[in-house]
Amino acid sequence: AMASRSVDDVVATVLANTPSSSLSVPCAVRRCVGGSPGAVARIAEALKANTTIKFVDLSSNKITAEGARHIADALKVNSTIKTLVLNDNDVGTQGVLALADMLKQTHSLRQLSLNDNAIEEEAFIAMRDALQVNTSLENLALANTGVGRNLRHLVATLKVNSTLKTLRLSRNNITDDEVHSLVDVLKCTVSIRLLDLDCNEISSWGAKEIASMLRVNNTLKALFLSGNQIATDGVMVLAEALAANKCLKKLSLANTPLEQEGTRAIANALRVNSCLKGLDLRSCRISPEGSRHLAEALKHPGIVLKELDLGDNPLGLDGLGHITEALKYNCSIKILNLGCLHLAEEGARLLAEALSENTSIEHLTLWLCKLGPEGAKHLAKALTTNHALRCLELFSNDIEDTGAEAFAKALQSNTALRRFDCDGNKIGNQGGVAIAAALAVNNTLTAVNCSGNKISHDGLGALAAALECNTTILELVIDGAPTGEGLLIRERVAANVKRHKGGALSLLLAHHPRTGAGSSAAVLPHDVLVAIARLFFNEKL
Repeated sequence: AMASRSVDDVVATVLANTPSSSLSVPCAVRRCVGGSPGAVARIAEALKANTTIKFVDLSSNKITAEGARHIADALKVNSTIKTLVLNDNDVGTQGVLALADMLKQTHSLRQLSLNDNAIEEEAFIAMRDALQVNTSLENLALANTGVGRNLRHLVATLKVNSTLKTLRLSRNNITDDEVHSLVDVLKCTVSIRLLDLDCNEISSWGAKEIASMLRVNNTLKALFLSGNQIATDGVMVLAEALAANKCLKKLSLANTPLEQEGTRAIANALRVNSCLKGLDLRSCRISPEGSRHLAEALKHPGIVLKELDLGDNPLGLDGLGHITEALKYNCSIKILNLGCLHLAEEGARLLAEALSENTSIEHLTLWLCKLGPEGAKHLAKALTTNHALRCLELFSNDIEDTGAEAFAKALQSNTALRRFDCDGNKIGNQGGVAIAAALAVNNTLTAVNCSGNKISHDGLGALAAALECNTTILELVIDGAPTGEGLLIRERVAANVKRHKGGALSLLLAHHPRTGAGSSAAVLPHDVLVAIARLFFNEKL
């Protein structure tokens, strides 16, 4: 991806036909593109001549209908671009009419994303007509575009189009009546593999319609129903269909109140389902008793579930105990999210005991779990015996220096972990120095995130020194102001990334990655910047 400072830079890069296959002009540079049809016209004209770029993202640039017409004209000529993303713009109905006309004439574009653009019925009719003859587009994203009241036109498309595989329709106020017409066509449509209906107005009645489709559809692989109005009775019918379905691999029911009965129904389905690999149950009001049912299902020898999200549920210590006990026996779960659970020290102890025996979990997310220093010690101890975990995310757990030191000690001997995120944990220089000591001897970690902490001069200097002998770190995220010398370092590191053979060593001096808020840290001291620079360039500033 390329973030430019001027339209001239963008145009020059496009015309250069560089080996890069991606062009991204994010909202951060909208002052150069947004609201300027002339700027979009210049970029579009350059794209006509480009033969290398396959992915174009112009999201959040205030592109109007006129800009969309320029882009559409470019794609009529360019046969290389496979993905076009125009999310959060102002392309409007006229802009979509131009894009629809382009789809009738070209058969190279594979993905089109128009999320967060207000579109009227005329545009959906044009898209319907275009997609009835287009044979290349496979992925279409229309989240928050007003498609709900115009869904019938999309349904008409699906009756004849056999190319579309992914359909993203979240945040469109789709009601039960509109779902009825959609699922009717999906009962006999063989092309759609992913259907995203998150955050609509689907109730239990609509869920029952979807369940009837799942009983006969044998091609849908992923279904997202988070944030609708489905009650427990709707969940139970979906669970019954899930038990019989032999195709669905991923299901999201986040922000759906399962309660005890719904959780038990899902658990029963998991015992007999032989294909579901991913299940999202975030914020589903799963109680301690409900977690007991899930835990029993996780112990079942035939379960194939690989990804499970239980974040932000009122499991309580008893419920967590059920889940962690099951993890000692489960051999299928590879990705587990327990974020926003109040683990504290005792919960961390239970989880650590499970990790000491579990041999399958590779990615563990524990954001905002209130671990504290003592909880961190328990988890750190587990890392000394666990040989499966590859990624550990600990954002905002207040582990402080004591917890950081415990993890650092464990990382000196752990040879499995590849990514360690400890951002936003009140870690100071003492903890930073400890992490640096671990990096000096650890040769398996490739990414470390220490941003949002209180690591300053001494800690950053130690991290810089540790990288002199570390050859495996490809990403190190720390706090710093992207101005002055900090900006110079970042730019030169970016240049080094392009030259780095067999990998990319990047040092990020940027905004906090979780919140997007600016760092509160001061500009890095000159001697620290010099130490970091010498690691890469072996020269004086």
